[in-house]
Amino acid sequence: MGLSFLAGLAWLFVAGAACLLSAGRLKRNAMRLFARAFGVSVAPALYAMLTLPGFFLHEGAHALTALVLRVPIRGATFIPRRAGSLGVGAGVRVARRDTLRMALIALAPLVVGIVVLGLLTGALAAASSDPRPWVRLPAWLTAANWGTGNAWITIYLIWSISSHMAPSTTDMRYVGAGAMAILIGFVVIGVLLVLVGTALLDSLGVFLGRLGDGLFVGTVLNMLMLIPVALVSRLVWRIR
Repeated sequence: MGLSFLAGLAWLFVAGAACLLSAGRLKRNAMRLFARAFGVSVAPALYAMLTLPGFFLHEGAHALTALVLRVPIRGATFIPRRAGSLGVGAGVRVARRDTLRMALIALAPLVVGIVVLGLLTGALAAASSDPRPWVRLPAWLTAANWGTGNAWITIYLIWSISSHMAPSTTDMRYVGAGAMAILIGFVVIGVLLVLVGTALLDSLGVFLGRLGDGLFVGTVLNMLMLIPVALVSRLVWRIR
């Protein structure tokens, strides 16, 4: 198996885990800060409005995947609403079908989000094909044109989408039920790729690495925002 493929796959998983963890941590801290500053009833709506593109992409991915897999949609709500004390959500209700299709629909926001982050990061600057992210990312950083409004709009989109990629609690129930079918599918795809040859594996490794770059940029943005949010949250808590 090609070194480029293994490096790209490893980077995708590492950057993906970091992105989801940092986004979840930022969301919790931001919700608490908004609740302390503006009230519990306002906090979820305020966070949803700040991250609206990611919010719409999450629900849109559910709906689009259901349509592609020919699973009937029973109802959909794309307007952010309060869910619980400090939660916000919408929903796409689909008819119950086999576990594989239900799992794929549940995972759609994560998969679509990863691809979109990779595309947005590539739009800022072209990345090299070097399999080492610590070499590839500094070159990408210096090549990007940060002096344009489009660049900062792209950065905002990357951050907002990374905020809503994680499967919800409801989604995870379907993912768990279809986990075995998904795992078998990955094994079959892996065997086919090995049989095709190393050239395709290397190209796939480059692609996976670039998707990992998008997740890493999302992680950096979440961490840059988490530090001041956490500090201000503590300050507001002490004042109150």
